[in-house]
Amino acid sequence: VIGQRLGGKLKDIIPASKKGEYEVSGENLLIAGETLLPSEFEERLTIKDGLTGKAVLNNTAVVILDTELTPELKREGIARDMIRAIQDERKAIDLNVSDRINITVSTESDEVKTALETWGDMIKTQTLADSITMGSGKTEVIIEDDTISFEVKKA
Repeated sequence: VIGQRLGGKLKDIIPASKKGEYEVSGENLLIAGETLLPSEFEERLTIKDGLTGKAVLNNTAVVILDTELTPELKREGIARDMIRAIQDERKAIDLNVSDRINITVSTESDEVKTALETWGDMIKTQTLADSITMGSGKTEVIIEDDTISFEVKKA
């Protein structure tokens, strides 16, 4: 749109816009010594380099996601994967939804052991388990490249 009106001045306007060298004044945009009318420009929110996120559709806000996987988040993920495996096993052995259980887990992974210690209460609550103990199990699941064997028994 502005190419028709300002022609050769675009060579100054485009680099200035990319560098953020402009000012919104009322409804107009002041850039490279020119004034753009509201129909000649559009403001959009963008994400800074190195961040993960997106502007919402009406361009009124930006959602930024912290995608760093900390050791705590990895352990929580392990615990949630264990919950899913235990719930699948509950179905496989035909337990009722309200049946209480005891869980026995075997793993060589210190990370999995730490996850079970840290998130044990959540696992027990989500699976209706009275206990989680270390020992041998019949069912195997691979979580985070670690093989875990476990057994679910009705309490």
